[in-house]
Amino acid sequence: MCIVKCFGVTQDPITRNYALVLQYIENGDLRSYLKRTANFITWGQRMNKIYDVCLALNNIHKHGLIHKDLHPGNIFVGSTFTYIGDFGFCRPANEILSKLTEKNIYGVMPYMAPEVLNGNPHTLASDVYSLGIIINEIITVIPPFNNQPHDVLLALHICRDKRPKIREETPDFLKELIKKCWDANPENRPTSEEILYTFSYHSTLNTYENMPLRRLSSYDFNETIKIQSDELSERHPQSFYTSRFLDLQNLPELVNLYFQKNLSGLMRVFSIQRNLLGGL
Repeated sequence: MCIVKCFGVTQDPITRNYALVLQYIENGDLRSYLKRTANFITWGQRMNKIYDVCLALNNIHKHGLIHKDLHPGNIFVGSTFTYIGDFGFCRPANEILSKLTEKNIYGVMPYMAPEVLNGNPHTLASDVYSLGIIINEIITVIPPFNNQPHDVLLALHICRDKRPKIREETPDFLKELIKKCWDANPENRPTSEEILYTFSYHSTLNTYENMPLRRLSSYDFNETIKIQSDELSERHPQSFYTSRFLDLQNLPELVNLYFQKNLSGLMRVFSIQRNLLGGL
């Protein structure tokens, strides 16, 4: 299932703090792995990682659950498979939370869907948004928005459709899939099952048998993507990639103000066009 196994609970005899006993994953979290292997991991290996994450998320969603905090720090790379872990905030998709609970926005901002940043509850579609950001990061290796502070201004820009850059050499079907995943409208995003099917159809994964896969001639699965060292080292001191509580209480007002300004601009253009047409 590509899900990190939990074996039980233990307690530190000195601090008396409790801890979960989890499956050991050899290569650590995905972000650290990508940074270590930036110029060595091939397209085929990247595809394997992406497929595993898609498979794991689909399994989570098939059980009626939402992860709510999906990012590379909660994804772990083993010797054979890649796993999703850290289900501390996972909940049933049909569970209705109080408004007070939903105001406590928690996560890693660059991976959070705009509707969640704007105060709406997590959904299956918000997990899919996070998946789109992660797929793009597996390809680019560069953490999203690493060169700017992760503050309310970034949250506003995300709500205004700002997204990470997609590398030019990314296969066309993946470009399209990524863009669909991070569509601003949750209803336009594909389901995790649709993503898995799309990826399975277009990719060639040598480690998986009996799958309806076909090879694309547009790129070589044995090639690597060369990442410039400055791309990896460039990081703003106020960019954060660990989960934290976010104070975004004023964001809905800022978003509404932005769209009101845009609407007034559109109405002004419409008025000019109408006057011009009326004069013909």
